[in-house]
Amino acid sequence: MPRISGIYAIVNVETGKRYIGGSRNITARWNQHRSKLKTGKHGSSKLQKAWDDSSPSYFYLQILERVDKNGLVEKEREWIAKTGVCKTGYNTYPDPSSPL
Repeated sequence: MPRISGIYAIVNVETGKRYIGGSRNITARWNQHRSKLKTGKHGSSKLQKAWDDSSPSYFYLQILERVDKNGLVEKEREWIAKTGVCKTGYNTYPDPSSPL
């Protein structure tokens, strides 16, 4: 799969809640998220609880916007702010500090 740089959401099909992030390689980052979730070590306690309480098959990756690697942090902040996922989704804080 080609390397895609941009903003993504991890979506729970049961609830519609999302976790939003940004990465220079979305596919690799999705694999990292799933690995951490499977081992119970994800940085978002809200996403981890939802994963643990349901089936991994209820979660999918959605690419929200392709973004050049130089604009990722700003775009991620914009998406987090405009969607309100810190209150209604799985993001735990508005300042993205996850690895890009």
